[in-house]
Amino acid sequence: MNPPLWFNNLAADCSQIAVLAIIGALLPRVFRLRVPKISVVYWQVLLTACLVLPILQPWQRVTFSPQVSFRTVSFETGPLVAAPVHAAFPTFPAIAVALMTGVVIRLLWIALGLYRLRQYRRRARSLSPVPDSLKDLRSAVGVGPELLLSDEVEGPATWGMVVPVVLLPARFTTMDAACQRAIACHEFVHVRRRDWLFNLAEEVILAMFWFHPAIWWVIRQIRLTREQTVDREVLQLTEARRPYLEALLDLASRCAAPRPVPAPLFLEESQLTERVALMLKEVSMSKSRLVLSLAAISALLLATTVVAVRAFPLKARPIELAQSDSQADKASTKTQPAEKVETKKHQAEATTPDEQPPGLKVIRRVSPEYPRMAKFARIEGIVALDVTVEKNGEVSNIVLVSGHPLLAQAAMEAVRQWRFEPPPNPPAVTTVRVDFALPKETSDEEKLAEAKAMLDQRQAEEQARYEQEALAEAAEEEKLSETKAMYEKRQDEEQARLQQKLAEVQRQLEQAQAAGQTRSADEQRQALAQLMAEQDALKKQMQATTYLALQLAEKQRNEALARLKADQEKLAESSASDRERLQEQTLLNLKAQKAKIDAEIAGLEQAIRDSKSRTQSESELKPVKTENPVYPEQAKRDHIQGNVVLKVTVDQDGSVSGVEVLSGPPALVKAATDAVRQWRFSKPLSAPATTTVIVYFTLS
Repeated sequence: MNPPLWFNNLAADCSQIAVLAIIGALLPRVFRLRVPKISVVYWQVLLTACLVLPILQPWQRVTFSPQVSFRTVSFETGPLVAAPVHAAFPTFPAIAVALMTGVVIRLLWIALGLYRLRQYRRRARSLSPVPDSLKDLRSAVGVGPELLLSDEVEGPATWGMVVPVVLLPARFTTMDAACQRAIACHEFVHVRRRDWLFNLAEEVILAMFWFHPAIWWVIRQIRLTREQTVDREVLQLTEARRPYLEALLDLASRCAAPRPVPAPLFLEESQLTERVALMLKEVSMSKSRLVLSLAAISALLLATTVVAVRAFPLKARPIELAQSDSQADKASTKTQPAEKVETKKHQAEATTPDEQPPGLKVIRRVSPEYPRMAKFARIEGIVALDVTVEKNGEVSNIVLVSGHPLLAQAAMEAVRQWRFEPPPNPPAVTTVRVDFALPKETSDEEKLAEAKAMLDQRQAEEQARYEQEALAEAAEEEKLSETKAMYEKRQDEEQARLQQKLAEVQRQLEQAQAAGQTRSADEQRQALAQLMAEQDALKKQMQATTYLALQLAEKQRNEALARLKADQEKLAESSASDRERLQEQTLLNLKAQKAKIDAEIAGLEQAIRDSKSRTQSESELKPVKTENPVYPEQAKRDHIQGNVVLKVTVDQDGSVSGVEVLSGPPALVKAATDAVRQWRFSKPLSAPATTTVIVYFTLS
């Protein structure tokens, strides 16, 4: 059980007081400070220092950033068994009740004493007439208290502020004058010094610190030195050492048990020896020695106070760092991971309450890895962690505040690697939120729509290709037309050449006839026939060339049109078949993915069932004897808390034979293992058996 903050601070304050009181008790002995008047002031200052020390010293504060939750939630990973919860005895509430009960009893004791003083005063009778020696003593001391005689007391007592009262025993009148004068002078000095107020204040302090022996001892020293101071003043006023000592011894022999009255008594039997010893010898210190001793004592007490405060610091309640409105708005923002079709990248984005929290700026950030089991089970959510940052900026402890157990371990492992700027008041605690989000899952309808869009795109591409081929065919037809025009032009040129040649032959023939050079009829006919044959051959060649060109062009055009028609028909047929085939393939893929997911989910369910069965079998190991761990003092001072997970091996007789540490803060591991080794479990069915125990360490 972890002690609450008030108990830790009370223990630290008591330790500081104890250290200060011990050193404060040794210093007067070392420096031989024995002057009662100085000693009483010294002890009063020491008591005041012990009381005001919690007010003057700086309290250690644990700083929290905004949105810090003080709720501690434990988590488990894998087949872990939580530590058995038993109804523990409320130790610290019982301690608080005991302390308050003691204070109330002491205050009632003071009230009873005041009531008894009032009853003594009402039943007492006045000392009348007052002896002449006492009248002169009143004038010498400078006080005029009311003198009363009582048969209920054995020794004198003094109380009252407005109307001081000196209560004397009834046998006071039978004492000799010297003893009467010594006793009365002692009480008159108390009245002049107003010691009753100091005595009442000391009783109240004792009521508040009734449990602290150092406070009792310091107050005893104050009362002793006070009585020694009064003794010296009485001896100076009366100059009668022997009667005063005889009065002390006489009252010591007659006084009964101490009475519950908050008033300075003439004699306390435990102080008699020291008072008498001081009166029998002269104690003096030179002024220079006294000043040097007091200066040295003051310096050493101041150093002791500093050491005690640092060794046992008081801790204040956690405070929040200031946060502006803009930062408060940013505290609720989240970063969602990017989504990609066909490529699912599972990420977990980590965000702090502030992107730049005051004094807790993140220097190095590590993104967590999405757990495979959580990914298959489609588990999403935010994991909130309380992170303790040390003075070097490193994470020393992480406490789970909220979040799914399957996501918590991954978040803690990632955040443990973070590095912050050194906080102003270490250790500082901030809250980190890790957002685990999976990409949106595509439905069957969305996949069909995507496939349809792909098919439409393919049809558009085929249509564009058809249009390009049509443009190419038009260009081919234009080229054929140009070729035909070229052949026709050549035919016309050849025809003109033949006509020109025929005309040239006829012109030569006519010239020959005119000149009388005639050829034979056979030669003329032969030449003319040759010319006509060349003309006919040229015509046939031109006609054949033109026909072949036209036939070739027509053939190419028909082939292109047939090819385009076949491609268009094939495109139409392929579009319909591809759409059906694509839809069928998409449905088959979806069914295969669904079957795979169903198989994985079934495997996970089987693993969970196996885990539950193992957990049920392990739960048969019930502890029959437990031992609470002792919270390490260094871990308290460093404000380290968390959970220590242990794997415990149990023998046949129920004793713990082995303890293996699975996780936990290193500063708390030893205390947890030492405590669990002392546990006893119920006898297992088969030995050795193992179980998992979680030990919780939490600071208030």
